[in-house]
Amino acid sequence: LVSRVSRYVSSLESRKREPRGSIMMPALLTSTSRRPRFSATAATHARMLEKEDGRIDWRKSAREIDCHVRGMSPWPGAFTSAGGKLLKVHRVLVGSEEPVAGEAGTVHSSKERIEVECGRGRVALLEVQAEGGKRMSAIDFWRGKGSGITRLGDA
Repeated sequence: LVSRVSRYVSSLESRKREPRGSIMMPALLTSTSRRPRFSATAATHARMLEKEDGRIDWRKSAREIDCHVRGMSPWPGAFTSAGGKLLKVHRVLVGSEEPVAGEAGTVHSSKERIEVECGRGRVALLEVQAEGGKRMSAIDFWRGKGSGITRLGDA
């Protein structure tokens, strides 16, 4: 085994001076993996995204909202309304997926976390951007402009 490894290492040492493609090409050409076949008739088209597609519907589950925020980045961006103004939501974290008793869009804030009730569960807001403002942590936003906000969106 040691001699096989040393022969392999020495063969690589001698090939170092060769162009990089020549080391990998033989392995790629002899590969037994197959390419998946795609059918052009089974393909579908998706419509172009519009700005309104980024609006967060707080009646959806926490997991769906997390996927929505990630899926809408960078364009059109996920957003909601807060105190009658636009609030972009850049990052969230699924807090709980348990059914909630409160109304979707209700904000619960503490010193270390800002959570919003969803249709099922809660999401923690991590990064937001106020209308005309810069991107910041949700905690910093709530300490300043967001301190009086108790509800998000039109849910």
